[in-house]
Amino acid sequence: MWTSRPLTNRRLTAALVTLALAVAGCSNDSPETTENVPSSTTQPGAATTTSTTAGPGTTPSTTEPVANDQEAIDAADAALRAADLEPARRSLFSLNFQRGETLYGDPLPPAPDDAPHDEDAERARLVEFMNSRPGLVDRALEIFDDPTYAAILPAPRLRAALAGSVGTIWEPMIDHLADPETDFTGFDYGETRWDGAIATSEGEGFGAGPRTLTVNERLRGERLELLIPSMGHEVLHDDGTGQLAEEIVANVLSAVSHGQLLLRDPSLAYEGTAVSQINNAGLAALLLSRDDEGLRLRVDGGDPLFPGADPRLDDAPDYISVLEKVYGHSNLGVSIVSDALEPRLHEMLTDVVSPGVDVPTGRDIRMTSDLIDFIDENLDLSPAGLDAVAQVQLLTLLQLIDPSVLEDLGREHGVEVEAFLPPAG
Repeated sequence: MWTSRPLTNRRLTAALVTLALAVAGCSNDSPETTENVPSSTTQPGAATTTSTTAGPGTTPSTTEPVANDQEAIDAADAALRAADLEPARRSLFSLNFQRGETLYGDPLPPAPDDAPHDEDAERARLVEFMNSRPGLVDRALEIFDDPTYAAILPAPRLRAALAGSVGTIWEPMIDHLADPETDFTGFDYGETRWDGAIATSEGEGFGAGPRTLTVNERLRGERLELLIPSMGHEVLHDDGTGQLAEEIVANVLSAVSHGQLLLRDPSLAYEGTAVSQINNAGLAALLLSRDDEGLRLRVDGGDPLFPGADPRLDDAPDYISVLEKVYGHSNLGVSIVSDALEPRLHEMLTDVVSPGVDVPTGRDIRMTSDLIDFIDENLDLSPAGLDAVAQVQLLTLLQLIDPSVLEDLGREHGVEVEAFLPPAG
C-alpha cells in the first residue's frame, strides 16, 4: 500500500459539493447506484504546435496536438506533488444537491435553447467542434450520417454528441450502442426518472432485454460536447445489472472524457450551465484524489475532498469515499460484463492504467471490488492524454491551482499556457 500525504488547503467549500458524480444519470434497474474516452492513439492533453488565443471561451485550436516531452511531464508531476490545490471560483461547480433522501438534486434548470436543431445546423456544429482534431472529422461525420445511428438517435444534436465522442475514451461506446447484442431501442430526449439526472438508462429488469436511453428534456439546448460524458456513461449500462462498482468505473471514464474535451475546447468549463458545472465537479474530484504517488481512487488518511459540504461528505478523503457516501453504502456488488461490452471495456480501461499493465480480460473483467482495486493500484491517465502537464492545465482552468505553476511550465518547457488561464475578472 502506498503511503499518503494529506494535501493542504484543499478546501472545496459547500458550494462546490456536487454529487455530480451521481447527478449525471443512472440505470433505473439499480436503485442503489447512479451515473454521470479513445483510443490511445490520440493525445488530447498534449501541447499543441501553435498557441490558441488567450483565455477560455475562444475558438479551439485547429492544430493537431503533439506529445509533451518527458522532461515537461516530470516537471509537472513534481509541481503537482508540491502544489496546494484549492478552488477559487465556486460558480464553476455544480450546486445541484439536495440534502435528504435522494441522491439527486432539484430539477436541472433548462439549458438556454436559442439555436436551430435541424440536421444541417447540428452537422455544422459537429464539424466546428471536431475541427480541433481535423484527422477525426471524417469519422465523426460518417457516424452522424449513418442511417443506423439516425434510427437510434433521431435528435440530431444527440447524434452529433455521439459522433463527437470520436477521439475520446468513450469512442468504443459508439459501436456498442449499435451492436445488435446490446438491444438498445432508442436514445432520445424525454422525461428522466429523476428530474435532476442528465440522462438515464432504463429497461425491463436485470440482464438482457431492450433498453431505452433518455437525455433530460430540459437539456435540449445544451452544447453537444457537454453531453458526451453522460451519454457514454449510459451506453455502458447495457443490461441493467449496474452496481456501485460499475458506477465507479463509469464515473471515472466520464471524468476523463470531460478532461479530454476541455483540453480540446477550454470554453466548455465556463459555459455556466448545470451540465458544465456537474462535469467540472466530477473531473475536479478525480484530479484532487491523490497521495504522494499521484492519482488514487482511495487515499488513506487524506484531507476531506469536500469539507463542510454536507455531513455525509465531511470525512470523504478520496474519490471512492465520496461515491460511497453519495450512494449511501460501500457495497461494490458484482455487475455482469456482457460479451459485447468486454473488449470495449478492456480498451477503455487500458487508457486509465499505466502503460504495459495487463488489463483483465474475459470473466476476470467483471465489475467487482477486484476491478476497482486494480484501477486504483494502477491508475494513470497519461494513455488517455491526461498526463501530468495536462492535469496542471486542467487544474489551472478549473481554478484549483495557482496559475503560476502552469506559467512556470510554459516558460521552462514550452507547454501551452494561455488557453488554460482563467479569464480576467
